[in-house]
Amino acid sequence: MSQEHALKTLMNLGLTEVDAKVYIFLARKGLQKAIDMSKSMKMNKVQLYRSLKKLQSKGIVTGTLEHPARFSAVPFEKILDLFVKSKMEEAEQIQQNKDEILSIFQSFAVGETDATARFMVIEGRNVIYSKIQQMINEAKNQLLSISTVPSLMRADQFGLFDVGSEHPLKSNIRFKFLTRLSEQDFSAMKGLLKEMTKTKIRFEGRTAKVGLNLFPRMVIKDQEEAMFFLTSKSEVPTTEQDDSCLWTNSKALVQAFAALFEDMWCNATDIQKKIDEIETGKQQVANDVVTDEQTAEKRFEETANAAKKEIIIMNSPKGVMETWRNMQFLKERSKKGVALRIMAPITSENLEAARFLSEYCEVRHVPESYQETALIDGKYLFQFKLPSAEREKLETTPTRCFEDGSYTDDVEYVEKTRIMLDDIWKSASAIPKTVVNQTSYAAKLEQRIVGEIKVAGKTHHNYFSIDEKGEVHSIPQDTSLIARGNMGIATIYMPSHLNMPNIMIQATHFDEPSGISGLNMLVVSLWLKNPIGFGFMPTAIVTTAPVVSWEKMIFAGTPAERNIIPVKPHELEFYIKGSTLFAGWTKEIPLTSQYYLDAGCLVFESYGAARQGKETWPLLSGNKTVVESEVLNAFVTLMRATVKMEKPATQGRILRNFTMTTSRVSG
Repeated sequence: MSQEHALKTLMNLGLTEVDAKVYIFLARKGLQKAIDMSKSMKMNKVQLYRSLKKLQSKGIVTGTLEHPARFSAVPFEKILDLFVKSKMEEAEQIQQNKDEILSIFQSFAVGETDATARFMVIEGRNVIYSKIQQMINEAKNQLLSISTVPSLMRADQFGLFDVGSEHPLKSNIRFKFLTRLSEQDFSAMKGLLKEMTKTKIRFEGRTAKVGLNLFPRMVIKDQEEAMFFLTSKSEVPTTEQDDSCLWTNSKALVQAFAALFEDMWCNATDIQKKIDEIETGKQQVANDVVTDEQTAEKRFEETANAAKKEIIIMNSPKGVMETWRNMQFLKERSKKGVALRIMAPITSENLEAARFLSEYCEVRHVPESYQETALIDGKYLFQFKLPSAEREKLETTPTRCFEDGSYTDDVEYVEKTRIMLDDIWKSASAIPKTVVNQTSYAAKLEQRIVGEIKVAGKTHHNYFSIDEKGEVHSIPQDTSLIARGNMGIATIYMPSHLNMPNIMIQATHFDEPSGISGLNMLVVSLWLKNPIGFGFMPTAIVTTAPVVSWEKMIFAGTPAERNIIPVKPHELEFYIKGSTLFAGWTKEIPLTSQYYLDAGCLVFESYGAARQGKETWPLLSGNKTVVESEVLNAFVTLMRATVKMEKPATQGRILRNFTMTTSRVSG
């Protein structure tokens, strides 16, 4: 194919002449720096950069995350696939949103606007960055962002900072970003800061404390709207992280996110100061990296044995098991009056070990995002590497790896770390004394499918199906009611200072085929006294279905029967992808005359491998429900307008692809 023919083909696919020429150049020359391209093509650098960023946003050209970046062309056969897929997705999205689009345009005719708080799932990198671009264009006061350095580099390659530089109010708007800077990516960050300076935008950047979890990655505009990414784990490639996010204009949630940002911002370090520290090596003063494993382990044991006041340990999930196996050490330190504190991700695998440890020290749950650390008497700091995947497979390998571990007694550095650990401790969750049995009376009530209907003074136990209009139809006695879908169950042990009972939240989406398909439902239960003792009693139901008698039938005999809250689909969002399940609600949920649950969201992040589960839930009506599903233990994050809590994997479960069968017990 001649260059002229290739140029014409690309222009027919929607590229401008300039963009087509840039692509053809890269296709022929391979990996190139922009400065070299500018010289070879005799093209203005500003024009070239705009073209490269546009081509990147379309997925036609890729760029490295180094500085300066190097660019390469995507093979032409993949470009054709991208264009075909893009057009198909565009058509599909329009078809899916047809009713919403029509309602929006119909509202123009009567001069109405929809200011209802809502959630919206956004998928696809191009769509996500287009939405962020729109938020930048509409910003009036400030734009806040929590992001990783690679994601900031990706935003620059998509031209988002150029959008900010062209904003008419750029001198008045504060662009604040919070990231986590390491030695590996500080060079890229340094180059990015130079680019930001050229735009004349009021950029302010800070880096979070060492080991601080950056969940959730998010963008907030003027306390009016926010979007946050569902995949937050740093080990997930950036290209995958950018595929899904949630957008909301719920004022309560946006304010909660903004408060979280400001709290992290106040405790973060100016990013330029951090870069200077890395360049000068200042933060390494008095640090001693011990490469010999035996020497490092011996030093740690000697220092820990000599402890007089306090030992704080930040552990991995498996590290809890290792500490438990060395219980004698804790007993001896405890007898000598040494205060012991352990923080670690609590899972079903280490829960019992954590409970044994709690007899001699305080144990709390923290997210799985921190480096293993030990602080002794507020003077001596040890940081350990996790063992490699190969070493972890060996049963005799200790979970704490002393090889290349670091030690310091530098007063300033140790004090900063002590303050950080104290802050983490304050927000960490205490492990519960007991874990609620999911098949207890509380769960039976929460999951009940069969209701009691009083007809002519008599009580009948019936099954019901629901048609498309929401009307109820009786099912013969020998027929089972089957429902399918996905479910997240979270048990939230409330801090005592909130003066509120513990909560169980069940978020469910019913799939086809099901008598109640397409329905999102949130069941909120409080730990209350009931006819057989204490348990989680359903007190509120939030549902996207119309309020009809079937809901009252399902939850007959519970407070929830009289507290059914219908909402629109965009006010109760349910989304599951890979290991993450999200459920969010934009309305305040009244639970009792005394308690309520404000607008918020739940994020479940599964831990470990899925297992096939089959559970039987006997119902008070004398019938039973059998649930078969893929069961995953999950860490749970509850974000409300007034509080953010991160819970252990023992307090969350995902029932993926469940089949729920309710049948009559004979006799």
